[in-house]
Amino acid sequence: MPKFFVEAARSGEQSDDSVRRVGEFGTREEAIACAKRLIDTLLLAQYRQGMHPRELMARYQAAGEQLAIFQDDDATMNVSGFNPLQYAGQRCQDYCGKKDPS
Repeated sequence: MPKFFVEAARSGEQSDDSVRRVGEFGTREEAIACAKRLIDTLLLAQYRQGMHPRELMARYQAAGEQLAIFQDDDATMNVSGFNPLQYAGQRCQDYCGKKDPS
């Protein structure tokens, strides 16, 4: 049975020690749920009342980590069906309570 790994890389860093393993999961759904929780935690740490969604996203990208979900079989590409940046963008809209006009 394949395993799924959630890994996080610090933005702008390219060395192996800048990547950390967040968790190992038995299903794709568990790995995605972990990634969503991490994104929500990072967004809430950056959120301030009255903030515009675009500003929250910029803060998240500057301070956060880039997430990826991998499967341990011979397919080493990022698992399809979940885009961490799209999820973060949607959550910025949810937290800020207004639509980005651009």
